[in-house]
Amino acid sequence: MDCCGEVYVDTETSELVCKRCGRAETIMGVPFDEHQFFDQAQGQPPPTQKNYSIHLRKRLEELEILDAVNTTKKGYDPKRYTFLGALINDFHGGGKSVNYVCFLYDYFQAVPSDAWPRKEEILERLHPHLPKNRERHWRAKARFNEWWKETNPW
Repeated sequence: MDCCGEVYVDTETSELVCKRCGRAETIMGVPFDEHQFFDQAQGQPPPTQKNYSIHLRKRLEELEILDAVNTTKKGYDPKRYTFLGALINDFHGGGKSVNYVCFLYDYFQAVPSDAWPRKEEILERLHPHLPKNRERHWRAKARFNEWWKETNPW
């Protein structure tokens, strides 16, 4: 991000923010807007948007990374995983199925550690769950890399 001052990563919004002027830019081209995913009046996802949030939460629990995903530099945010859900929904936009483990592993390899304080722990826990078939993982990684280039503003 070209800016007038020092830039830091806001781990709660996953944005790059300039300390001097306050300008913010999304890291992934997908701003984290909780209102986009949860109707404040009812506390439920809007009916028009596909919701993978419940499935994602269960999968993160099975992989024993939910707490690590929800950890920020400022503490614990129990809804931080919904940001990953937004990314997965965007990635899924092509209509093909999403291998959560491959997507999460490739995503956490690509993002900076300061945005995800427990990044290394997450990668270590995901690695044993990657597909044993290298070609399958390679195809998933190629698809991720294509999506990453389209959505990453750098």
